[in-house]
Amino acid sequence: MNNTDLQKQISEHFSELPSAMQGVFSDMSWMDQVEDIGKKYNLSEEQIQSLLIDTSMIMLGVVHIDEYKKNLVQELKINEEQAKLIENDVNSILFNKIKPYLPELYNKKAENVAILLL
Repeated sequence: MNNTDLQKQISEHFSELPSAMQGVFSDMSWMDQVEDIGKKYNLSEEQIQSLLIDTSMIMLGVVHIDEYKKNLVQELKINEEQAKLIENDVNSILFNKIKPYLPELYNKKAENVAILLL
C-alpha cells in the first residue's frame, strides 16, 4: 500500500473515532513516543515506520489490540520477547489511556465489514 492510500484509509477511519480517541490520535505526540520506543530497541527506520503503522491500526480500531504483539513479530521480524517489551512500553505510554475504547471500536468495525460482506 502506498503512502497516499494509507493516508486516505487513516482519514476515513479517523472520522469514525469517538471524539476522545480523535483527540489522542490527532495530538501526534504519541508518534514521537512510539518512535522513541523503536529507537530504544534499536529498530531500523523501516521497522519504526511499521511500528507506527501497526500502532495506528490498533488506535483506529482496524486491528484488535490482542493481535498487536503477534503483528509486531511478523511485521518487524523480531522475536516474541522483544515484541512483548515493545508492547509493554506502548501500553504504558499510549494504549492504557485508550483501552476502554478499543474493543468496542474494533467490534464496530468488524460489524461494518460483516454487513458489507452479506
